[in-house]
Amino acid sequence: MARGTFSIDGSTFASTIDKVKIGDHFYSHQPPAHAVLTSVLYYPLYWSGLHFSTGRNAAYAVLTFLTNGLSTLLALVLFFQALEWFGLNYLARLWTTVAVACASLLLPYSTTFNVHGLVAAWLFTGLYCFLRAQRASGEKRWLLLSGLAFAACAAMDHGTVFLYAAFLALLILRGERRAAAWFLLPASITLLPTAIYYYWLGGSLLPFAARPELFAYPGSAWVGTGNEAREHLTGEGWNSPAFAIRYGFLCLFGPRGFLVYNPLIWLAIYGLVRTLHRRLLFWQEALAITCGSAAMMLYFFFASTNFGGWSYSVRWFVALLLLWAFFVAPAVEWIAARKWLAAPLLALAAVSLFYSLGGVADPWPRPNSMGYLSPLYSINRMREPVPGITLTFSPDSGQLTPDGASTVEFLLTNTTSQPVTLTRFRLGGVDRSSSIRNLFGGNHMPANSRVLARLRFSGYTAPSDLTVEVDGEEDNGIPVFSKSMVNIHR
Repeated sequence: MARGTFSIDGSTFASTIDKVKIGDHFYSHQPPAHAVLTSVLYYPLYWSGLHFSTGRNAAYAVLTFLTNGLSTLLALVLFFQALEWFGLNYLARLWTTVAVACASLLLPYSTTFNVHGLVAAWLFTGLYCFLRAQRASGEKRWLLLSGLAFAACAAMDHGTVFLYAAFLALLILRGERRAAAWFLLPASITLLPTAIYYYWLGGSLLPFAARPELFAYPGSAWVGTGNEAREHLTGEGWNSPAFAIRYGFLCLFGPRGFLVYNPLIWLAIYGLVRTLHRRLLFWQEALAITCGSAAMMLYFFFASTNFGGWSYSVRWFVALLLLWAFFVAPAVEWIAARKWLAAPLLALAAVSLFYSLGGVADPWPRPNSMGYLSPLYSINRMREPVPGITLTFSPDSGQLTPDGASTVEFLLTNTTSQPVTLTRFRLGGVDRSSSIRNLFGGNHMPANSRVLARLRFSGYTAPSDLTVEVDGEEDNGIPVFSKSMVNIHR
């Protein structure tokens, strides 16, 4: 927005690996709709002096609240109101809404800047408007609003296009072709401009993320560049059925499994099944949600390999949470009739809260070895650093040579029983983290290991004392550090 171009050259996000090269410029590989929406909101912030920068900052916090925060609050209000259609009393609706808000991945994905939490809120808003269209006299207005919400989600997160198509098909199968036309109309201001953007910049209607050739540039982290393959592009090709079955199982039940991280959503799945089996209230909408969700998930099972990258659980499926949770109502009635389920339900809620808070602590954790206890890794990262590594200089000073340089040797020791990943190196207050691999021969230290390093530096006067800092993380997420001084003399 501030630079008047979709190109990310020279921007705060220029260093991301999630980019494509078209001509001489780099662009985000993500759909443009989310960037356009947030740019509209960012514009007044920018001119009021709140600017994006690396890390978390005021502009980031305000924009997160204006997008994910407010959208989620609105969706939760509508969720609470819509549960009344099932005949639930006030307290049942209140506690159900609180559980969905606080004990699911909706919480971490609504408190950080991302498209998945935003889409989850807008999809439910679309469902609410869709149901209002069936119940109210202002059918066109509600269908337009519903279609706008679903179409906007499909433009921001292309995986949700299956849900838009499922509800469109539902209207057509009902014989409501005029209603289907109103529902489809908003695609002309969301999906059509998105297609024009892809064709205008890339010469094809295919999304950038599905075009491996756009990722083939020097230094690319992706497959097909001649470098070591670290990731596979989602949509680049199709997995074999055997791989898709195993990978799909892990996406749902593995150490980052979506259903593992949302235990309470099992109640909603039961409610969906019960609604479909007994053809209860809104069973046709439940069928559309089930078909759209299944198609979306199968697409990722067959077209992806990396569980959503460095994200908390499988981020793609967060969009489905509120749609599924709406059908928890039949399960609430079933549970209320069985008092003995109170204790197991509280235990399930506690587990759900544990996974939810782990995501709030760190919604984008790096890969770790803690398995199903990965939330502890995220929570551990919030702790104060402990002195788990030590720096020893030999000698404890460096002589300044005539050319203004100085050389020191030092021993870095990992005193913990955990492997440590080095994350930051500072010399005299200057961040030199980019030299960690060259200086230490890598950034990973086994437990109770040592590494001898030689450091040559210039630009300092003698005599002076330089502060040397090394930071890292244990494999369980606990931050460690070491801080020492070295004297420079003539």
